Formats: sequence, structure tokens, C-alpha cells
Amino acid sequence: DFVAGETYFGLRGYTEYQAGDLPIIVSAPHGGDLEPDQIPFRTYGVTTQDRQTQELARAVAAALFGRSDGRPHLIINRLHRNRLDANREIEEAAQGSVYAEWAWAEHHGFIDAAKQKVVQQYGRGLYLDLHGHGHDIQRLELGYLLRSSDLGLPDSLLDDPELINQSSIRRLALDAAAGFVELVRGATSLGGLLAQQGFGMISGIQIEVHWVGARDSTSSQAAFADALALVLETYLATHFQINLSAASTADSGEGQRGRQSAVKPRNSRTTSSVQRVDGAQTWALKTAARERVGVHARDVLDYRGACSREDEGG
Repeated sequence: DFVAGETYFGLRGYTEYQAGDLPIIVSAPHGGDLEPDQIPFRTYGVTTQDRQTQELARAVAAALFGRSDGRPHLIINRLHRNRLDANREIEEAAQGSVYAEWAWAEHHGFIDAAKQKVVQQYGRGLYLDLHGHGHDIQRLELGYLLRSSDLGLPDSLLDDPELINQSSIRRLALDAAAGFVELVRGATSLGGLLAQQGFGMISGIQIEVHWVGARDSTSSQAAFADALALVLETYLATHFQINLSAASTADSGEGQRGRQSAVKPRNSRTTSSVQRVDGAQTWALKTAARERVGVHARDVLDYRGACSREDEGG
């Protein structure tokens, strides 16, 4: 079992999982920089790294810990995108490399493990998939698994059960008293709250982060991470009565109260240790990932991937 506060690596260190105790999962599939000789260059698909997104994901995790004394689950693909694209189906992602396929399976297996832990503790949670884009307009961009034409509909048409059901936040929409439209584009939506922090209006849950002022320096990363942590605290409290600040004082023995407040498990740690996942665990992760890839967005958590191809690599 993965223990909150400990860091786990795959067999060759290509994947990393920092186990958490908050109902939040953060991943960075395109920020890795390892280019091992044993994995050949990918010959098709996007191969450009989303610069500084690994560092940004770590900053977001640190900011959440600073605000709540709790840890999000953090999953990082440490391989460069020219070796593995962890946010594509395995054929395009690994292109026949056994080592890349193994790392892909570990990455998705860690996501599944984090999701299982969140569901066990809270019954629901939020997944944030961090990417970078290289568009001329420096603003945040997110995706709901809805078309832009859908998002442009008037409120009465956007609040359609069919659209809600196909969106990446359908699980959150079931619980939010404010309704789907407010979650998507209202003042207390994730985009609305981030706009109030000066990061521009956005749509969705998968975060495509611009370069200037958000990823281009350590100070920019810290400023964005602090703003996002504050926004998440407000967003979860406003819509789902999840109090992240309670994570440091609540006890896992309170069972289903985790649905109403952030319950910190008894075995959580305040310092991180490092472990490597052994062969049997990796095989289990690989098997689970092959069976479950692509279903994260349609299950209990709200978003896994379906990354737009308009990211930094094009």
C-alpha cells in the first residue's frame, strides 16, 4: 500500500509518484527530461517537451501543502516526450519500445492507485493534468471534453444532461448545488476564480499553462502555484464542502466524513522518503493500466487526459 508523504519510483526511475492524503491528484505527463539510450526516439506524434511543467507540478504540490498541511497525489513522467508521451494511447505513446511501454504502464498505474486512495478516503476527488501551450496569447487554457461550440451555448442549452454526462466534470456536477453552468463558466468556476487571481479566463479542468508569467521562472511558477492552491481551496469549499485546511487535524477513523472535509490518514508523513516499486508491483500496475486506460475521465474522478493536441508541441 502506498503511504502518504512517501515518494515511489518505477523500476528504472522513469516514473514518480508522491503519495498524498488530499482529494486532489496532480500529474505532469509531458515535463520529463530523461533521454535514456535504451529507449529510441519516437518517430511520429508530438515529441516536444512541455517546458517546466514538471517543476510547476512540484510547486503546486508544495503550495497545497503550505496552505493545508496536506499533500496532493503527484504523478510525474520523468521521461522526455521524445521517448514517451504518457498522455496518448500506448501504441503512439511508446511506439514499440518495451521500456517505454513499461514506464507508460507505471505512470497510469500510479494514477489508478492515487484514484483508488482518493475514492477510498473521500468518495470523490479532483484530477488536474498540467500541460504547457505555446500560443501567442498568454493565458490559461483548459478542456472539458466539450466542443467550443458547446461552451458557447446559452445557459439553458449548456445545462443539458447529455452535455453534462459527456463532460470531464460530470461527477462534480452531480454534487455542486450551483449547477453545471456555474462550474463551467461562472464567477466561482475554476476559471472564474483563477481570473480573479490575474491568470485570465479559462475553460475546463485540464490546465494548459502559458509560458510568460506562469512557467518561465521559479518565481513565476511559485506565484501560479500559490494562486492555484488558493483557488482550489475556495473552489472545493464553495461547491463540495471539502475543507482542505482540515486535513492536518482530521482523522481517518471518521470514515465517510471525508466526503465533507479533508481527512488526513493516520499513516501520513510530514517528510518524504523514497521507495522503488518492485517487479511484482510494477506488473500489477501494468496490468491494471492496460485494463483501465482511457476510463479515468468517465469514472469517479473528473479528468485524466484526452489532452488537446494544441499543447506546446503542437
